[in-house]
Amino acid sequence: MAFYLPKLWADIRDRLLSDTGEGGLRNADAPLVAAADITNIFARAGGGYPSIVYNVASATQTDAFRTATREVTFDVHVLVEEQPDDGGDPADIGAKILARIAGDWTAQPAGTGPTYGLDRWQPPLSGTGWSASIVEAVDSREEHAEGMYHWVETFRVLVSKAGA
Repeated sequence: MAFYLPKLWADIRDRLLSDTGEGGLRNADAPLVAAADITNIFARAGGGYPSIVYNVASATQTDAFRTATREVTFDVHVLVEEQPDDGGDPADIGAKILARIAGDWTAQPAGTGPTYGLDRWQPPLSGTGWSASIVEAVDSREEHAEGMYHWVETFRVLVSKAGA
């Protein structure tokens, strides 16, 4: 079993929920997504939209000598109704959410991480004995369906644990 995965999922959720700045996913005045609609693996039954769902695409074992290493690729799905209740433009809503998920690392000084978002962020994995590399964005795609806009952002992170 991948004991680091529950903590990785918690770290991702915490990171998305902590985006409370101006225009943020969870901005106090005008949140882009309800906290309950940021979930792992499945959209919440009876949940609202827009929503963010993240899941493992793969977790390839790439051990080296005495270090257990997994290359974890995960997808972040953004789901927006074709006709939002608030009458907003679903493409605009999706673009704003995607921009916050990507983050602001390109606007930061060299050698520093993003203040929000997942690209170039380093999950802490605190208390697991595992460590994580910096998360990298690797792919973007659209999987729209009737009545639903659906974007998928794919990220990769290496997690490792030194053995005895």
